[in-house]
Amino acid sequence: MPFELTTHSLRLAGASARRGRAALVATGNLAWPATDPPAVPSPQAVNVDVTAKTEGAGLEDAAPWLPPALRGSGALNASVQVKGTLAAWHSRGNIASSGLTWQSVPPARDISIDFDATPERIEIPALRATMLDAPITAKGSWRWAGGRRGRGRRHRRRLLAPAGPAGEAARRGPRAGKRRRRRARRTGDGLGRASSPSASPSGARRSVRAPRRSR
Repeated sequence: MPFELTTHSLRLAGASARRGRAALVATGNLAWPATDPPAVPSPQAVNVDVTAKTEGAGLEDAAPWLPPALRGSGALNASVQVKGTLAAWHSRGNIASSGLTWQSVPPARDISIDFDATPERIEIPALRATMLDAPITAKGSWRWAGGRRGRGRRHRRRLLAPAGPAGEAARRGPRAGKRRRRRARRTGDGLGRASSPSASPSGARRSVRAPRRSR
């Protein structure tokens, strides 16, 4: 792990951490104010400017942190740039793969995911892939509450959908069906009221008077 440490900075030059066949390689600097005597700086005082990338990583290596439905296989290439402080960092990067396979869904190829993250949120401005010979795009963002328990909540999300007419039909299909059913019910109710002997224009109007106050 090549690095250079001083009283006010830590410089990484191709430092790496390995887990199995996967490696994370980082290059950059961490800096903090010098003190006399030297003391451990707070996270708010440590400035970060680091670039990292994976080497030889696969989806299998992320299995311990993924739900069972997302565990699969396939090579992954990830790169990220982190700036800010240890307490308020901002990262931006990309995850790419030529092909991934899962047990419960069809395989995907030509995958590219752009992401933007902070301690409070993560955004996916662009996800692109091909599944069943159809191009797929998606975007979304999530926010979560801080704290030791790490409880989170989804902020907003757009689900995967094929591009083009097929994707538009898939996105609009359920909503369009519900609208047609609501229109059919309203039409049926209107016909029923018109055919009812008690329905009439005069009977449809009613007035309600407020009770008078006693003096």
